[in-house]
Amino acid sequence: MAGNMADYTNSIWSNLRWTDLGFVVILSILCTYCILSKPSDYRKYLKPYSITTLIFVLLTYIYLLCQGGFYKAYDRLVQEWMTYSSGVPTYTLAGHIIYNLIDDQNLKNTDPKEMEFVDDWLRDHKSRYLPNICENPKKNVVLVICESLESWPLGLEIEGKEVTPFLNSLINDSSTFFSPHVLTQVCSGHSIDGQLIYTTGLLPTSNAVYSMKYPDRNFPSLNKILKKDRNAKSILMTTDKPTTWNMLAVERAFEYDTIFNHNNWEKDEMIFRSISDKSFFRQSLAELKKGTLWPENSSCMLTFITCSGHHPFVLKNEFRDPDFDISNMGLPKLLEDYITVTHYVDTQLHSVVDYLKSRADFDDTMIVILGDHEALGADRKEFLASSEFARKYVSKGNYTPFIVLNSPVKGKYDGVLGQIDVFPTILDLLGVSDDEWRGVGVSILDPSRPEVAFSIIPPKMEGDASPNSQEEIEHIKAAQSVSELIIIHDLFGKKISK
Repeated sequence: MAGNMADYTNSIWSNLRWTDLGFVVILSILCTYCILSKPSDYRKYLKPYSITTLIFVLLTYIYLLCQGGFYKAYDRLVQEWMTYSSGVPTYTLAGHIIYNLIDDQNLKNTDPKEMEFVDDWLRDHKSRYLPNICENPKKNVVLVICESLESWPLGLEIEGKEVTPFLNSLINDSSTFFSPHVLTQVCSGHSIDGQLIYTTGLLPTSNAVYSMKYPDRNFPSLNKILKKDRNAKSILMTTDKPTTWNMLAVERAFEYDTIFNHNNWEKDEMIFRSISDKSFFRQSLAELKKGTLWPENSSCMLTFITCSGHHPFVLKNEFRDPDFDISNMGLPKLLEDYITVTHYVDTQLHSVVDYLKSRADFDDTMIVILGDHEALGADRKEFLASSEFARKYVSKGNYTPFIVLNSPVKGKYDGVLGQIDVFPTILDLLGVSDDEWRGVGVSILDPSRPEVAFSIIPPKMEGDASPNSQEEIEHIKAAQSVSELIIIHDLFGKKISK
């Protein structure tokens, strides 16, 4: 746990507040008192010590009741990426055992009505939205999931300089399909939630971080579908540690054949908590160029997960483009840093695209560039209120891009969609028609799809719902509840209508 927190030092510091100093003051006073006080007969302090201990026990009990009881308090602790391994130190081994006994019993109590609800919803969804297989579908897919990449910097020029010149060139290419309004639908798992949505076609659980509490579930996945459909090998390349968000357990549940993570890379060039995107892509491509991981003309699903765009967007001067300096514009510091790091991320993507274009099987390969979630969080509202630049250029909504290079379908989709709609769209572009599972979203290629999406945090609808019936809108909205029940009760390990 300490190692994970060390990786996030900058992000943790950026979220500290002056009130947190109170803990340091209290600890300092106690330490000083212990050092200065003289030793004496402990027996005369036994009674007040016992009373004080009892008071603290009662206060702890009252606190747990206010938190919804012991189970809910412990449950929140084990869902946080920084504290998920702190259950035993916090609540003792006995508390850990009691929590797991309660948790196991809760998971066994599956309500038949919930099962029926999921079955009915999936059956209805399957009949509403049929596969829309395009002509000349692709055999291979490469997913590039960029940390915190939002849509609004794409195409933006500041003082005559493009923020994302490389991505702009890709978007303007005649072989590209582009959708700028992908509403982020992650919950408290953030990046790991984004991977769940794109890889499985399920929305994350809102009551828990799925990777912490339910990593052993029978997940559907694009990996499994492509393995079954065309015997495709799946490869994951990420900069994260295996323990971050319990990532390795989840990646194995998705059934990646080969996984490269933090432990596989040389730490030669660091940004934030991991190797830079430049170093990451260089080392990843060196592995691919050996020819054994993905032999040319064989079917493959390849996933890159970047990290340099992570909050708080700190980029050392040595990584900055000297020709792209916006420090004199008077922008809020975090916003300036985000734009600068987005420019950096853009400049590194060309190496991946250049490599893929050099392969003999590029005509059969589709490259999908995505953001895992939005970047600005609660700061967006402050920026929009205080900065004229932000009001002019920064989107009010939490939108990430969906860019498909070498796409069988070209053009631009300007309507609103959710991250959950990416999964069935990829299946259509890859020509997968006979698999039972197509996710709980709706493909962009479906002409009847509602141009709306629902975010989970905060809970609200985005898009134009006027052409659609209220019943259809409610059906789309219920996708999150269906996903949650599937994950919590491991319904893919049981018989459901997929």
